[in-house]
Amino acid sequence: MRSAGVLRFVGHCMGHLKTVAVLNAKGGVGKTLLTTQLAVRAVNDHNLVAVIDLDPSGGTKKWIGARSKHDIDAPTFFSGVSDPEEAIQAADLAGYEIAFLDGAPGTLTATETVIGQADVVVIPEKSSNDDMGNAVLVATLAVAAGKPIVVAINDVPKRSDQGDYQRSKAEGLAKAIRARFKCSVVMICNRDQYLMTRDEGIGVYELTGSGSRHAKSEIDELYNA
Repeated sequence: MRSAGVLRFVGHCMGHLKTVAVLNAKGGVGKTLLTTQLAVRAVNDHNLVAVIDLDPSGGTKKWIGARSKHDIDAPTFFSGVSDPEEAIQAADLAGYEIAFLDGAPGTLTATETVIGQADVVVIPEKSSNDDMGNAVLVATLAVAAGKPIVVAINDVPKRSDQGDYQRSKAEGLAKAIRARFKCSVVMICNRDQYLMTRDEGIGVYELTGSGSRHAKSEIDELYNA
């Protein structure tokens, strides 16, 4: 199976619009966090970016609402989407270069449908979850469909907490996933900057100051993995 990062793969896709699906059949694992952070990172690369919200919980919509207060008009937000194929076609016709799909937790059929529309699949999971079954299911479906995958383990204790049980657990999990799926695995630590950007409707790439350096590095790693 090909190992790929978001940028490395979509940069070699044929056609106009490149689609990145952020998927896990389970909720609360950081799909919206990664969707918005990657979208801002892609905008920073001067791409014309769309965010397609497939999650009825509205996390991305709240982020975009907060973002509008900063008078920032990128990325463009597609909300209330019931048919991902239609939304992708609309974004393609409008000239967007990359679309990030914030997937909803849901059924096997719904997950397979979104995978079928994606060029690359990003699979978030929390380091605290004992049951990795949903992430493994999405990875298995994506690999079977011939789609490159990147796994992001969220909410990992920082390196300064190296001896922490949860950190060790996350590192073991990353090793197991790499061995099974031959894919890139990126650790996203539990950082205040992510909470701040979620509430403010911005990305870590739009923060200033040295305190955001490590968060930016993690999103860079996911984008370029």
